[in-house]
Amino acid sequence: MKQNIIVSLVSDQTIPNVQFIKELSGLPDSGYLFMTTKGMESKGVRRWITDTCKIESAEIILVNEFSFDDIMSKLRGFNFGEYKNIHVNLTGGTKIMTLAAFEFFKQIEAGIFYVTGKEKEYLKLYPGNEVAQNQMTAKISVPEYLSSYGFSVKKTERCPYEYAQLKDFFGHYCKIKVEDYKDDFRFLYSKRKRKISEKDFFNVEKLISALAFKSVKPGCLNTDETTFLTGDWFEEYVGASIKQELSLGDDELLIGGIISKDVQPYVRNIHAELLGNLTNLVIEKSDNEIDVMFIYNNQFYVIECKTSIIDIRQITDSAGKPKEKEINILGETLYKADSLKSKFGLFAKTSILTLTDFQSYIKDSDQVVMHNKTKHMEVLIGRANHSNIKLVDKSMLEKSSSIFNCIK
Repeated sequence: MKQNIIVSLVSDQTIPNVQFIKELSGLPDSGYLFMTTKGMESKGVRRWITDTCKIESAEIILVNEFSFDDIMSKLRGFNFGEYKNIHVNLTGGTKIMTLAAFEFFKQIEAGIFYVTGKEKEYLKLYPGNEVAQNQMTAKISVPEYLSSYGFSVKKTERCPYEYAQLKDFFGHYCKIKVEDYKDDFRFLYSKRKRKISEKDFFNVEKLISALAFKSVKPGCLNTDETTFLTGDWFEEYVGASIKQELSLGDDELLIGGIISKDVQPYVRNIHAELLGNLTNLVIEKSDNEIDVMFIYNNQFYVIECKTSIIDIRQITDSAGKPKEKEINILGETLYKADSLKSKFGLFAKTSILTLTDFQSYIKDSDQVVMHNKTKHMEVLIGRANHSNIKLVDKSMLEKSSSIFNCIK
């Protein structure tokens, strides 16, 4: 007789299964059983779990997720008598799968558990007269969390500055008035990821001096320095601050990671066959750079960092002539954050941090402009509230002694 088997109900919410499996990883002679569906199999969800947990072999029960009778029949057909201890995680699956599994496993006196998604808590539902609360001891790394949802991650090269230097730079940046250096910023951003030579340095000299920034070679900037100054410094500062505040390990926080995911849809329009080009339509791969990701108390956090919500863009006027226009990019940032949020599981917490002060932004001597800005920001803040995305502006960051306290 084998010692243990861990039973998981597969659904789009994979992380509770990974957490439970890792929590019980110390059990001797353990086997694994996944109750899954055709839909989950076609999306590769079970494979995401097994790959993350490094499970080389597992038993599979394929069920009709909406048929109580089919699920009970499939469970009765599996030989659970081979195992001394049965540990069931009810967190995944459909409601019908959960109800059927609870009834079946209660009949055979299995241990039945539920991962709440609340920090490190998981519950023992049966056996026992009362629900027992437990605390997970196993930790999930950021790469493991992402892998659980089918993402691969590529770490980008980070800046060489220490936390104290980043904190000092943050202080200098918050003291300046951005509008006093508009021309400097405009030229600097036009040179992002490119060097600024000595002959062009006068275009940014005033700003560089105000920020007390020391370049490797005085009187010019290399490509790493222009990249740093045009926004990368902020995500580095936010990430380093959170790591310091929460004493996170290297695998619990990632700054500037590029994540990608192969998405293979299991519903395809008939037009694909009519066009005769099925290969290019089946798999879609998308890459996204995330500024800061970290895990604290088994909770996954995603942060988008913007030094400003204002962008100056070239547009064409009614006469066909190019001109510059001030664009509020908070809406674009919210759209990106919201579209990714659902792919990180039900309990992921998303925040947008900016060094724009919202109150200062809407103020304008022109009452019509001020009214329009106010109404637009009200709409954007409403969208953020609806999507459960935390917005943190410059005033909030300056008033708080902890970045984590602003986003938790």
